[in-house]
Amino acid sequence: MNNKKGSVIKEIRKIRGISQQRLGVLIGSQSMVSRIENNKTEPTDHTILLLCDALNISFEEYFSAAFGKKNNLKTLTTVLSQYYQDNDRQKLNQLTQLLQNDTIKNPSDPFMRHYYLMSLSTLYHLDFLVASIDDQNELIDYFFNISYWQFYNLCLLANVVNMIHVERITP
Repeated sequence: MNNKKGSVIKEIRKIRGISQQRLGVLIGSQSMVSRIENNKTEPTDHTILLLCDALNISFEEYFSAAFGKKNNLKTLTTVLSQYYQDNDRQKLNQLTQLLQNDTIKNPSDPFMRHYYLMSLSTLYHLDFLVASIDDQNELIDYFFNISYWQFYNLCLLANVVNMIHVERITP
């Protein structure tokens, strides 16, 4: 688990002047808040929504604080959408190359791989292409092995579904 997630919750909770006990009443239990803040448990999407509501922050603000600006899903999807609408292959190629380089530099960071695949799929979509068999297999294996879907998984699926041949995703 990213150590910054729990500390973000703790930091915002203290800034807001909310005790762990009070926050626990709002999201389930004080022990849950403690486990999240001490990085002993990963909050579910539902818990993150409850935390964001209780702490008066947006879902996007939480993710920006927890993962840093480079991992801002909303910004990336907005940029990809704009490049797609503008049919700007040059900018899409540049962004895809940057994200691919970041993925190579940080192979254990799943967000970088997600962002690269999202950018690549937007580029493919401009030309109505599907991904290579290797990339399709990677995506299919990834999606069929998710036991608990998170927000970023849905964003990835929404962006890369056009990369996979329809007959391969029927199940």
